Amino acid sequence: MKSLKTTHKLLINHFLCHLALIPGFIYGELWMFLAGFLWYYVITICSSSAGYHRYYSHKSFETGKWFEYFTNFLSLFVGSGPYLTRAAIHRQHHAYSDTPKDPSCPVHHGFWKIYFNLWGLDGKIEKRFFKGLIDNKILMFFHRHYFKMVFALVITLFLIHPLLFVFAYAVPCVLSSHLFGLFNAYLHKDGKAANSHWLNLFTAGEGYHKTHHDNSKKLRLGPIDPTYFFIKLIKTN
Repeated sequence: MKSLKTTHKLLINHFLCHLALIPGFIYGELWMFLAGFLWYYVITICSSSAGYHRYYSHKSFETGKWFEYFTNFLSLFVGSGPYLTRAAIHRQHHAYSDTPKDPSCPVHHGFWKIYFNLWGLDGKIEKRFFKGLIDNKILMFFHRHYFKMVFALVITLFLIHPLLFVFAYAVPCVLSSHLFGLFNAYLHKDGKAANSHWLNLFTAGEGYHKTHHDNSKKLRLGPIDPTYFFIKLIKTN
């Protein structure tokens, strides 16, 4: 379950990534920011959307074991926490959508608390939502060693070049934290799931949120859904 200690580590990580943008603005160039955004988008398609959401949370498709290693590794670059807990949290979100037990409900927990992912300080995830997740050895490995791997990744990028750390790690982390924080808070702000075409452009197809709630196993959520085309390439059935 998502512990207070884990929540604090994620918050500290995001704070430091925001600070890292300062030297990025001073020493970086426009093409570096564009590259950082494109890298964030690749991670969103291949990991956040296809991996944590559609594969682990909903089992919307099947694919080879290689994808699990691939998507969990990419998840390290956005610093949003191990997929074991994130998938369980999302399952509870669907089970109790827009009720006090929904961990992503801004109506009951507050817009900014959801935006900054602070609900975990006093939230609990029911054990039943971990079913099928805690038996997955790859998920458990990344769960146990998540912060050690993030630390190793950050140090490696920084030693190669400090600006590589800024634009390959800090920029995707900041973009992911704000865009998906807004996604969680804004698309349920009225107490029910909504679609957002403009937010969809920045979340690789996830903006069709009401469509997803209506059918959580639906692979293609809308006309602009780049994640769907990626899944179409890798799924085995």
